[in-house]
Amino acid sequence: MPIENDEGGPVRITGAVTYTNPFFTAGVEEPMVILEDQAGFVRRDRGFLMPPESQVLGQITSDFFTSPFYYSISLPIEPAATLVDVDNDGEEDTGVMVYAIAYWNNVFGPPELEERDLYGGGWSTAYVSTRVDPDRSDNYEIRGGTLLIYAPDDKQGFPTSWGDDGLLFTEDDPTGLVPQGYTLVNLDTDPFTFSRPREAVVDLIEGELSEVDDFSSMTYTEAFDAMIDKFRREYAFTEFKGIVL
Repeated sequence: MPIENDEGGPVRITGAVTYTNPFFTAGVEEPMVILEDQAGFVRRDRGFLMPPESQVLGQITSDFFTSPFYYSISLPIEPAATLVDVDNDGEEDTGVMVYAIAYWNNVFGPPELEERDLYGGGWSTAYVSTRVDPDRSDNYEIRGGTLLIYAPDDKQGFPTSWGDDGLLFTEDDPTGLVPQGYTLVNLDTDPFTFSRPREAVVDLIEGELSEVDDFSSMTYTEAFDAMIDKFRREYAFTEFKGIVL
């Protein structure tokens, strides 16, 4: 498959984390940006707990309390995430490691995140390099953004597009071989764009459910109508309370 900017694969990833939510920094114990094992999403396992050894810890390189803040992650020569076979060839293969870059709050003490930090497991839906559908009924599907993959050799495959069902890591995904080592995958193009710069920049995405709705550019009437429309779509108890908006 074509590879853009092939410099042998990333050795360092940097980026920005922008937040609009005024409560984002409240109660934070130890903010961190990590490589997050995406085997939970590949398997659609909301209870997946990423192993401590899979977590590659980054550094926050600016003031966390000022948005955006910045991070840097140096990539290990041999990472230890979960290998997943996603080439859809009907054979059992070694597979690849699939990462997202994600923000977390380490509350309970060890350097790595543990079960209590992970809120039951799964995969990140906000402040992460992937763009995730906020609808729980759609199983928080990844709809775009950027993944980082690691192939232990040059005989492993990875999806090159969404396939007919529009979902990632399903049986109808077309696939292609990827080089040994690290490769960035841009999911916002069709087909996906694969690149291997030595120094990569990946900004994290706040996510729809975490973003603050900004009505400040609207008139009072427009802002009121926009707020009512938001209630119609998102207020959790509309049907339960018999509220008609």
